[in-house]
Amino acid sequence: MSTQTEYEAAASSAVLFPVINGARFRMLGPDSQEYLHRMVSNDFLSLTSGQSAWACVLAIDGRLIADLYAWILDEETILVETSADTLAPLMSTLEKYIIMERIELEDATGALDLVTVLGPGAPEIVTKVLDIEANDMPEGHCLPKDDMIIAARPRGWVGSLDIYAPPQRMPAIRQALIAGGCHDGSPETLDILRVESGIPTWGAELTNRTIPLEANLVGKAVSFAKGCYPGQEIIARIHSRGQPAKQLRGIRLEGNVVPAPGNAVLHDGTDIGIITSAVNSPRFGVIALAYLDKNHLDPDQPVTAGGVSGVTSLLPF
Repeated sequence: MSTQTEYEAAASSAVLFPVINGARFRMLGPDSQEYLHRMVSNDFLSLTSGQSAWACVLAIDGRLIADLYAWILDEETILVETSADTLAPLMSTLEKYIIMERIELEDATGALDLVTVLGPGAPEIVTKVLDIEANDMPEGHCLPKDDMIIAARPRGWVGSLDIYAPPQRMPAIRQALIAGGCHDGSPETLDILRVESGIPTWGAELTNRTIPLEANLVGKAVSFAKGCYPGQEIIARIHSRGQPAKQLRGIRLEGNVVPAPGNAVLHDGTDIGIITSAVNSPRFGVIALAYLDKNHLDPDQPVTAGGVSGVTSLLPF
């Protein structure tokens, strides 16, 4: 199936995508939720079973150790999703500060596979095929079903549903979803949808040099209404000054040449930023995510990247 066909299906029906480079672990024990709340940048104490949040774990200088998405499955179980590249340092950081808390961390990457179904038809198909009511599932909520978890993770696209299941069951689940009306999608098309939505991902926009405010994570993965956590003082200081020195923005480029990540962004010949992700979108043409100098964040400023002309854009596109 072509990228164009997959993209059109995601806009009109539903597409089943693999989620590559993901990893996950469980936090087990009655102190898990309170402990996670103390260690991350977002509020977890206000959540109840079946709810979730995006958050960051930071070094003392306010830079990322990892970002994570955590689901409160019950009073003693949290499923944490992160990048395969950050699984080890994230688990190590969380384990390091456990003293008297009743918590165990259990790598679940080999126990649960993950796929995502995107598109307006996703809830109806998942409800029919997997026999679980997903039609009215609020964004950020999840439902367990036997040995599966159906989770409405916000991915910037209508009808986003993540499905966790044991690896031995996932091939049959995939086949059933495709037989039930899902189109089979590729990681490349999923990345186009991510870039269009302006969602940063680990290894591109998010690295251990990134400060969350640079990646537009305030109100999404960073809360200023919760208490202290490691790195919080630096984040609060930058926030009080107005804005970081650079910030994530979009770029619309002319033609069909997709610039490679790492290309400089120039304005009147002056280096003002760097490309982190770039795709050829069936809807918008060639677009990119880039960190730009704080003085060049307004939309429609003329720029070049990789020798190609374009303009800056707010996110999402």
